[in-house]
Amino acid sequence: IFAEAAGQHRVPGAMEGVGHVVRNRVESGLPNFPRTYQGVIYQRGQFTSVGGELWQKAADPGALTGPNLRAYSRALTVAEGMYYGTIPDPTGGALYFHSGEPTRWFREALGESRVTARIPPFTFYK
Repeated sequence: IFAEAAGQHRVPGAMEGVGHVVRNRVESGLPNFPRTYQGVIYQRGQFTSVGGELWQKAADPGALTGPNLRAYSRALTVAEGMYYGTIPDPTGGALYFHSGEPTRWFREALGESRVTARIPPFTFYK
């Protein structure tokens, strides 16, 4: 959640949405998604932040400062609440999301008809 949505830690629902997409995939029972949180997060090509700069920074949270420390703290709170079911799903059961302009895959495979929520800068799809 931190690595994928750190820049949106002040946007209500943004981190919650990212966390719920992971949870929704785990709970979906669909064969194209792993059945564990770890499996979903590490599924190849699904989350661009895995292995990136913020991902690496999260490995040593004691070294985080300023906005990154606030984002990390908020991400932990969101992850815990989302995991234990105390944070409602703002995405309407979304299984996918992107920020910015949609890629060709999103436009062709999912399209506007499958948008469940927009929480800038994210768009969520079922």
